[in-house]
Amino acid sequence: MTQITRTIDPITTEIIRNFFISCAQDMNVTLIRSAYTPIIYEGKDCSVALLDENGAVLGQSSGLPLFLGNLEICVKLTMEMFGRQESSLPSSGASAWLASRLHARTG
Repeated sequence: MTQITRTIDPITTEIIRNFFISCAQDMNVTLIRSAYTPIIYEGKDCSVALLDENGAVLGQSSGLPLFLGNLEICVKLTMEMFGRQESSLPSSGASAWLASRLHARTG
């Protein structure tokens, strides 16, 4: 049997890592520009992250220190509490369904 070994290229890793962070920064700017509440558009009291299907952070925007590092655990706990929402379409409304389900249980 032939064994395949793979080496990790540090340059490619950094390019991909910086791409994910750049995407999250762009998402954060869009959120701030499109926000209706002054808490977000004036105070910039928000943070955005890209996560993989298991809830691991791939890239996060810089924001308030309170938000940095806690999105991953919040997403993982939400998936543990409510289960994963499998969807083949990115705009299928699964997140809206999850939010309404959360409010229905707590309120």
